[in-house]
Amino acid sequence: MLSFASILLQPRFSLVIPVYNQQKHLLNVVASIQQQTFKNFEIVFVDDGSTDESLQIILGLSQKYDNIVILKHEKNLGTLHTRTDGALSANGEYVIQFDPDDRFTTNDALQLIDEKMHELYDIYHFKENRIYNGEAYEFTWQNPKDVYLHNEQILDRVLNGKLSYTVHGKAIKRGLYTSLKNMLGPLESQHIIYSEDFFMIMGLSINAKSYKGLNVVAYDYYMNTDSVMGDIETSLNKSIKYITDSNIIYQQCYRLTNSSMIFDRYLDVIWFFNQQTKLNYEDKFQICQLVLKEYVKDYERVMHETCGFK
Repeated sequence: MLSFASILLQPRFSLVIPVYNQQKHLLNVVASIQQQTFKNFEIVFVDDGSTDESLQIILGLSQKYDNIVILKHEKNLGTLHTRTDGALSANGEYVIQFDPDDRFTTNDALQLIDEKMHELYDIYHFKENRIYNGEAYEFTWQNPKDVYLHNEQILDRVLNGKLSYTVHGKAIKRGLYTSLKNMLGPLESQHIIYSEDFFMIMGLSINAKSYKGLNVVAYDYYMNTDSVMGDIETSLNKSIKYITDSNIIYQQCYRLTNSSMIFDRYLDVIWFFNQQTKLNYEDKFQICQLVLKEYVKDYERVMHETCGFK
């Protein structure tokens, strides 16, 4: 892994952006970030072996802005390792994971977040919009108001689905990522691009001592057809990758926590797959049967009762 630049000694925030063939989004995402009125931040790009012009664009941007850090994977390692490596290489007090096709809601979004971060909590969770076909909808499921949690309360609420298990919309103390790296175990050699969010939030929550929700809408999450989830609805290969990656992730989460709630979260993934994909019944059945047969003894009952397969 190569690193090209590191300028700011201790910025308040490190915005980590994983990049794999995202050339058409990079100029816009950097414009959204650099227009922020709050300036004490760095942008950490991690190029995950792109084959388009992404790296060249990022290198060009680093010549224009002195707060850009670039890491390059010599081969494509997947989103889990790209996000983790970016955070471990960051200099900021807090890490915000930022997708290349997303934006801040306004130019003062980062300022509003910083103004509410008084108590030095380990995890701050702010609100997001979901953007469908150019229209913004506030994402209310698991969006925070003003919630204060400590120690085991955090992991418990992540596992039982009461807190968001995505990395979007959160400012997380950089030091927590060191412990996350140590939890990878068998994931270290896996190419993971789906369901990495749950593993990351679970791993970070295990060691987090404090969590605060912020009643601030600051992040626009774009539902684009060219994103990693984009054509999962119709692509058999992507669907297989989605559900097998999830299987690997959730098995490791279970090894770390021994929590029965892990399986409930995994069933949510299966349900989402079954509801969202436009694959035919036979393809869905075979994919779910393949992973559930390995994962649970009474998989036939689960496939019938939870996934709707007969």
